[in-house]
Amino acid sequence: MAEKEYIISLKRGVDYEAFDSEMQEGIGRGLIKDRTVDVANARPLSQRNTHYMLEESEVTELLKDDRVADIQEPPENRDDIQIGIRATQTGTWRKTSSVISSDLNWGMLRATSREDVWGSGVVSSTRPFNYNLTGKGVDVVIQDSGIDTGHIEFTDANGVSRIKQINWYDESGIAGPQSANHYKDTDGHGTHVASTVAGRTLGWAKDAHIYALKVNGLEGSNDTGTGYPVGDCFDVIKGWHNNKPIDPATGYKRPTIVNMSWGYSGTNTQTPTSGNFRGANWTYGDSGFASDNNLRDNAGILTKIFTSGGNPVRKFNARVTSVDTDIQELIDAGVHVCIAAGNSYYYIAAENDGDWDNRVVVGGITRYYHRGASPYDTEAFMVGSLDITYTGGLEQKSEFSCCGPGVDIYAPGNNIMGASSDDNSGSNDKVLDGVTRVTHPLEGSQHNMKISGTSMATPNVCGMLATVLESSPGISPAGLKTWAHSNSTKDLMYQGTKDNWDDYDSINCAGNSDYESKAIVTSTEMRPFAKHLDVRGLRLCAWGAVGGQPAVTDSFLEKTARLYEMLLDPTGTDVVASNQQAAIAGMKSYNVAQFVGYNPSASYDPSVTADNAGNFYLGLDLIKDRFQNVDYIWEYDDTGAGYTANTQIMESVEHALHTLTVYALPAAFPTEFAQNNQTSDIYNACNEAVNNGVFDTSNYGTWPGSDTELRALMMREYYFLLTLGMWEWFSYVDGGSLSPEWNDNSRTQSGVQSNNPLGYALYNNYGRKVISKPNGSIMTSMHNVSGASGWAPNSNTNRIAYTPYATSDTFSTTVWPNAVAQPGASFLETNSIFSTSLYTGNGATQTITNGINLAGEGGLVWIKDRTLANGHRWTATTFTSSNPALFAIQCLTTNGQHDMLDYQDGISQWNSDGFKLEQVSGVGGSGFNINGNNYASWTFRKAPRFFDIVSYTGDTNSQQVLSHNLDSDPGMVIIKSTNTNGTSWWTWHRSFGANTSASGKQMALDSIKGTRDTGTTYSGSAFNWTAPSGAYVQGSYLQGTSRNNITVGYEANQSTWQYEAYLFAHNDGDGGFGTNGDLDIIKCGSYTGNSSADGPTVDLGWQPQWVLIKRSNSDVGNWYIFDSVRGVVTGGNDQYLSANATDIDQAASLIDFTNTGFKITSTSGDINTGTMIYMAIRSA
Repeated sequence: MAEKEYIISLKRGVDYEAFDSEMQEGIGRGLIKDRTVDVANARPLSQRNTHYMLEESEVTELLKDDRVADIQEPPENRDDIQIGIRATQTGTWRKTSSVISSDLNWGMLRATSREDVWGSGVVSSTRPFNYNLTGKGVDVVIQDSGIDTGHIEFTDANGVSRIKQINWYDESGIAGPQSANHYKDTDGHGTHVASTVAGRTLGWAKDAHIYALKVNGLEGSNDTGTGYPVGDCFDVIKGWHNNKPIDPATGYKRPTIVNMSWGYSGTNTQTPTSGNFRGANWTYGDSGFASDNNLRDNAGILTKIFTSGGNPVRKFNARVTSVDTDIQELIDAGVHVCIAAGNSYYYIAAENDGDWDNRVVVGGITRYYHRGASPYDTEAFMVGSLDITYTGGLEQKSEFSCCGPGVDIYAPGNNIMGASSDDNSGSNDKVLDGVTRVTHPLEGSQHNMKISGTSMATPNVCGMLATVLESSPGISPAGLKTWAHSNSTKDLMYQGTKDNWDDYDSINCAGNSDYESKAIVTSTEMRPFAKHLDVRGLRLCAWGAVGGQPAVTDSFLEKTARLYEMLLDPTGTDVVASNQQAAIAGMKSYNVAQFVGYNPSASYDPSVTADNAGNFYLGLDLIKDRFQNVDYIWEYDDTGAGYTANTQIMESVEHALHTLTVYALPAAFPTEFAQNNQTSDIYNACNEAVNNGVFDTSNYGTWPGSDTELRALMMREYYFLLTLGMWEWFSYVDGGSLSPEWNDNSRTQSGVQSNNPLGYALYNNYGRKVISKPNGSIMTSMHNVSGASGWAPNSNTNRIAYTPYATSDTFSTTVWPNAVAQPGASFLETNSIFSTSLYTGNGATQTITNGINLAGEGGLVWIKDRTLANGHRWTATTFTSSNPALFAIQCLTTNGQHDMLDYQDGISQWNSDGFKLEQVSGVGGSGFNINGNNYASWTFRKAPRFFDIVSYTGDTNSQQVLSHNLDSDPGMVIIKSTNTNGTSWWTWHRSFGANTSASGKQMALDSIKGTRDTGTTYSGSAFNWTAPSGAYVQGSYLQGTSRNNITVGYEANQSTWQYEAYLFAHNDGDGGFGTNGDLDIIKCGSYTGNSSADGPTVDLGWQPQWVLIKRSNSDVGNWYIFDSVRGVVTGGNDQYLSANATDIDQAASLIDFTNTGFKITSTSGDINTGTMIYMAIRSA
């Protein structure tokens, strides 16, 4: 048989040299024993892709080698797929159909705004595009159709070109000829893309170096064959990048980021003959699979919505293993890669998704149509397109854009204004397709135009990330992806409904959302649980470090998610899709939770499973009210003595099956699995097992008894044991037996059939149609010591690209889209947004310089007299003076319930590096600047993910939703009325859990009292809320929080009352501060006291400089303020003040600041008994 050129793509981590040596060893010795194999292309810069001359029979044998990922012909030699750009022509920009020369790329404004600044029906915005990073020191590579190198967009401010016209072969060290026409673009696609990434007026990285790499097959008219072969176009980037020197200015190589707005697809005019959808085979003509519309509605296969040569065709995404391997090798080399997800309308599944293996046979070729198109890799940025239109008031994806778990992030891709190539004598293909071109504002002989596609969305992400790389040149591809995901704007896009494959505006479009497995979330709304993960219709809730036990590890939470994925595997043997989907949907509707703890309950002190646990773990009762739960899965310490994988497997499987027996199986088979009566199939099967001596219930009680809850418990334990027998899994039980609870005669299927035939029938007729038997090898591998979970999140992406690198109030222009660059690009450091400053009053005028830009950014100054028992002075930049001739800026006092106070002395001016104190009139002072007195001042600057102030007017007695700029879920919120005397400082902390309008928890900063249930009336001291508004209406003053808004009501929303809400963030791996933007600086948490001098240690991950602490479960203890400037002395007396009291500085040994947090050193019940809440700020 004739030899042909094939690419053998090897898996990561194998011995590449050994494999190649075996391939070429010669007759009788190598992998191919009857001849010597010729190497068609050695690809010296690719370890994993090598081109060999092989026969088809040899390919078949080599595919059996475990080291081989795949073997395919080079993509350029195949006729079943085509390479193509990712763009469509749809007109013009500005979120409107009109086009004018001054229009720019609206994607830049969208990605620097947390909220959509247009809204449905709005076509323009007057907001400026604010930026302070320009991609300086970064190399951007446009892998595309080429670039028009003479276009003014690619010059710097002085008109000098930033395009580096290198010979890629020479620079990479690979032999090969580069076309003389390499630096031309007769198609126009690459020019447009490049202008979005790095254009002078249309793009992000305005100072980046630009590199064009033309790809064979993407060239325009009259330009065929001038691009690099597909294999070489990856190798030359890798070789060139590897050869870069270290930049002495940064200590790193110049970062490389590549934009790939192209991909492979296959088209066909024929009717599909057969396929498989979610594990079920079908043949064309079957009921539900007898027309194009049937295939679309019931299997997600698109109709012939594309054309080729004037004829309607059906398009499929195509994966090319060698290309995807090349992407992995680029990323492994440290290159950042952004890829267009594609314009084929298709949903892209994840590998653990029920739609991953959906396939269709058409024209004799099997297509896996929900796996996306090459180039593709989960470690790259796979970018979808955001539209200019809306559905139900929500932003939506572009209808053509691929979507689903395989899409990382969305960015504007519709009607994007970009540069138009003038190569090819003005016969630009894009212009011939009918796109309107307009003259460039800076050069009348050149042009811009608007086109749409994921091709246009991807460079908006690539360019934005190039600016990040300017500030963090050493960040890894994985680190940059984490940064982008963390900063993205989430959950604002239209999601549509489940399994509506024709809803192309929806990001579902439409995988079965019930099969989603979402990423681990730090549970700001799930306290006291520290983290949660949603999988297969239920929520896994993991305890943090409480009750003397460490937190459940992320790894174990992932292993538990993987277990549930295997138990509810849509492709499992004997699973009936409709039954399993009903089970998952049922759990979702019931709000089912699986609680996960560390070691058994008895190890927690107090116990987390005790009936009164909610008294010690605030928020637990609220979670139990919100979620249905049956019992716990306990994580065992796999480094501890006596640990075995089998013990952990049995612990996890037993309690997962309990949960599924109680909630999932009854949702699929409500009559058969009813556990509240004595007529159901599960009752009858359990009853037979008890009567036949198979199941011994003596450890639980008398069967069946009169206690329905106890009987239900025995039934769920029975079904767990029955399932072990039907799976024949007693080998995982220590000793291989659970006798006498389960008779050894029923440890196999045959044993169950003989001794418990009703159980045998229950499992076969119902249970196995919902629950799959997990893979035992995977379970063992996962639960071996330090075993990896192998789990990955799988959910429809709902992220819009966003960068916080913009300042909002220092720009000279006010009309978008004029762009004004600002110097000094950097991530914020702690000392630029928080300061503790001590000063001595002089009774006159003095300036406090602390480095905080209050004049430009806004914020809060909190001052306390340390010498006299004066009140705390709380002055925000939102306050003014009622009479500047007589009074300083007004203030509030945290130790009282006053409205705004006028003092003759105080803060009179906000500066760019602090504030000014002044005796405006009179003499003597009032607690800001008394001559000779000592003062402490704490300054909080407004900044995303640190602090924000919301000023508002109450409008009703029910609720009002207020937007904020905290850019994260608040960790602590304090609300005070500024015009109504006698009102408290209403305080909410994330440890209280989520409030609703009717119930929740709140405290008061001006009181020693602990948390109060918002549904109960209280009176006295700070909680006397009957005056001045009349009868106190029960309900939550703070009713909801999110990263974008808060909801207030009742006394925090009285009509005509003026209010200030002070929002403090909680960082948990998403702070974005410090030199590389990877530091957290503020945390709001809780700990449980132990009344010992060897008190609790709180792990923040960093050393604090300021800590606020209050006991929350009792009406004792002040709001203690500690800071390192006044003095926290290890083993000695610590200076402290109290926010709710006028006391001067006190000293006692209460707390030590450590390198990773703080430790309580006092036995005092005020700080080391019960539940304590805290807010901590990182040291500078």
